[in-house]
Order: sequence, then C-alpha cells, then structure tokens
Amino acid sequence: IQAEKRAEAKAARKARDHALYQSAGLLIMAGLVDSQTGKPVDDTTALLGALASLNDLSRDNPKWSDWKIKGQELLNSKKLDSNT
Repeated sequence: IQAEKRAEAKAARKARDHALYQSAGLLIMAGLVDSQTGKPVDDTTALLGALASLNDLSRDNPKWSDWKIKGQELLNSKKLDSNT
C-alpha cells in the first residue's frame, strides 16, 4: 500500500512538473523568457507586474478573445516550424 501511495505521489509530481515546464514554454514562445538562459528578457519585477495586471483583468473582457486568437496563431506557427 505504501509503495502504491509513493508511486501515485511520484506520478502527481511528474504531471505537475510537466505542466510547469509547459507554462515556462509559453513564456518563451511569447518572447518573455530567454530559451537559452531561462531568465526573463526584461526586468523581473516589470514582468511580474504585467502578469499580475493581466490576471486582474476580468475574464469577460474582449481582450481575452483577442489574446486567445493570437495565442492560437503562435501555437499553430510553432507546430508548423517543428514539422519542417
């Protein structure tokens, strides 16, 4: 039973780590984080402030729809680049 719990916990950590790496990848794709160094391209406090302001924006604001379209375009172009 202990071994099963440890295996479940390990799988949960692995899934969480994978999701965190994917989130970091989004920051890289957006040009906010350098892919070589893993460091923000701009001032860390400015980036945090911008992301916090983004989070404060109501989810029914039309900007979210615009950003979703732009994000999909970026993801599609990334898929095209990786296929060539």
